[in-house]
Amino acid sequence: MIDKQTWLMIAQCGLSCLVGSAVWLAYPETPNAFERLLAALIAGFGSVWAVMFVWVWMRYGWKAARGISMDG
Repeated sequence: MIDKQTWLMIAQCGLSCLVGSAVWLAYPETPNAFERLLAALIAGFGSVWAVMFVWVWMRYGWKAARGISMDG
């Protein structure tokens, strides 16, 4: 049985994949395919941080949200 925290982590991963894929598809065709890849990766990682920031802000307040970091 998968617990609630695991489901939320799966949802967060899915959301970042969805945002990264949307950026990949919306980015215009360029001769250099690495531009699209880099834009999608930055958007995916950025969306993980944004979801975490909003979640902490709603749950624990503004001061706690401003203090989060991605360094584990």
